[in-house]
Amino acid sequence: TTLVWLAFVPILSILFKSSLWEPFILFAPVWFIGITAAVDSGFLTGSLKFKALALLMIIDSIAKFTFAFIFVETGNSHFVYASTPIAMATAFLVGWIYVISIKQPRKIISSEVLYFPKKFFITSAFTKFSTIAFLSFDLILAKLFLAPQEAGLYALLSLIGKMVFFSGSLFSQFINPLV
Repeated sequence: TTLVWLAFVPILSILFKSSLWEPFILFAPVWFIGITAAVDSGFLTGSLKFKALALLMIIDSIAKFTFAFIFVETGNSHFVYASTPIAMATAFLVGWIYVISIKQPRKIISSEVLYFPKKFFITSAFTKFSTIAFLSFDLILAKLFLAPQEAGLYALLSLIGKMVFFSGSLFSQFINPLV
């Protein structure tokens, strides 16, 4: 996915009317780190380790703010885009260390129990995808088809709608692992 993203950087820069390739290249590691971190996040969610997940979210947010602040204060504001993958990598490493430190007792599992729950996986994937689509696709379309000032106003209005959405779906992240 990261290589596909890098291959499409010239097209993306034209599509988003950007003269620079740098933001798109600096964003490329997000794909690899995000997919890799999803495995650990899924394990922690399935193991009902919600405190660890909350800690990882806090680490990600603090690291993102800290690296963005450092880049701006050192005069390297053009590297601010790199704060997202760096923060994701930091949170991933902390989460990975936590996951490998969990000692699971060895159990012999019968072959009747050992099957992959395809329907549950597809449902979970669509639930996650719909959240991502709701959060980002409208902003991408606004950026493509509206003037910069109108796109900014739309982003502000969209943020208010997303806050309402998140407050309504606050507990779904706890229900899905229990199901």
